[in-house]
Amino acid sequence: TLFPYTTLFRSLLTGLYFMELCLAGLFFLVRDAKEHAACRAQGIIMIIAVGFTALFHYDLGHRN
Repeated sequence: TLFPYTTLFRSLLTGLYFMELCLAGLFFLVRDAKEHAACRAQGIIMIIAVGFTALFHYDLGHRN
């Protein structure tokens, strides 16, 4: 493999997935005075970050 510490990166990525999903959930829970979602854009950005993390994880596992 290209990375000598593949197990380390996979463990870190698992923690990163958990952190990103929890943070996205917290962003979607934030409400303003009128009970509207106040941080919807930040939650969407975190969902996109999960997608990029998944692409990196896939690439890490499929390198020659």
